[in-house]
Amino acid sequence: MKPDSLRELLPLLLAVAVIGSNSLSLGPIAPGIAVELGTSVERVLYGSASYGLGTGLAALLLARWIDRFGAVRVLRITFLLLFTALLGCALSPGIVLLVLTQLIAGIAAGVALPAVYAQAALMAPPGYESRILGRVLVGWTISMVGGVSLAAMLADLAGWRSVYLTIAGLALLVLYLFHRMLAVANESTMPVQGSIAPSPLNAFNVPGVPLLLLMVALYMMSFYASYGFVGDYVVHTLNYPLSANAWVVVAYGSGFGIAALFDAQIDRYNPILATPVTLLLLAAVYIALFISDSYQALVALAFVWGLMNHLALNVLIARLSAADPKQRGTVLGLYSGITYLCMSLATLIAGVFYAVSGWPVLNVVAACLCAVAALLAFPQAKLHWSTKEARQ
Repeated sequence: MKPDSLRELLPLLLAVAVIGSNSLSLGPIAPGIAVELGTSVERVLYGSASYGLGTGLAALLLARWIDRFGAVRVLRITFLLLFTALLGCALSPGIVLLVLTQLIAGIAAGVALPAVYAQAALMAPPGYESRILGRVLVGWTISMVGGVSLAAMLADLAGWRSVYLTIAGLALLVLYLFHRMLAVANESTMPVQGSIAPSPLNAFNVPGVPLLLLMVALYMMSFYASYGFVGDYVVHTLNYPLSANAWVVVAYGSGFGIAALFDAQIDRYNPILATPVTLLLLAAVYIALFISDSYQALVALAFVWGLMNHLALNVLIARLSAADPKQRGTVLGLYSGITYLCMSLATLIAGVFYAVSGWPVLNVVAACLCAVAALLAFPQAKLHWSTKEARQ
């Protein structure tokens, strides 16, 4: 596979875009759903909670089967399940079925995302892992900048059910692409020889994985603590209309996508060395968000925020992917599970801080969390640098 080829990576990139579009679209279209189904927005958003629950539990408990059956085979199964769930969302006659189908969609996504990352790592030529992974992560930008914006427009023009029908159609397209990928499968798409489906707890015995997962937890809590309340800050503190949040999302998503141009530098300098640097730079972004007090500055910083979040996410996933190829699916399942658990925990705790001190203070907390993660990564980076110098 050529390092910069997008054709081979297209199914993986689109898979992330489809999953992201579903996970991010419910909030903006929730008022329309509530009106048609005769319920409250709060009850509609139970769908987001059930989605997150399904994603987290599936990532922790089921992602280990990626190592047994191979990433592409698992992706075929999970996207068939995701297509069915999205179709069920579109046809839901009431809120109960909508919440249930989002739970099923979450279960599918909880296994599919680790499988996507595992397959990207398997397809990457030696020395190009971060670059290939970065191309796949652009799917999040597509879902955030394109998917969420188009979902809101489509819901206005054709109703909220058309949103889920469209995402279901895209899921069906991705399923077809995965069928084609398996038809021309090579060794990179097959399970590791003699691999089994280990217990998720076994991954904690892999050297370096517990520390990396702790860094992931700190990184994810910093992000969700800040991002979860930025919309309310724009409306109720900066006194801008709700629509003004669109530019914050577009700026963040654009930075996240453009950061893919710099992923090659991670491979050049090694993810181990890049980890403390990216986390410290991200901490600096949060300090800048704390100091700034204007909407224009927020939009500009959102672009840098997205850029640095992409790079930090890339180094953490790349290192977890490389920790143990035989348990890659299990390790990445733990990553996804911890991500969604931290999302819930950070939102709950940050809500208390936000109510007492406001959004700027949340960025100080986020900066501290990233700084701690960087300090945890520093000894490994120092050891790697010393070893590299000794070899030279």
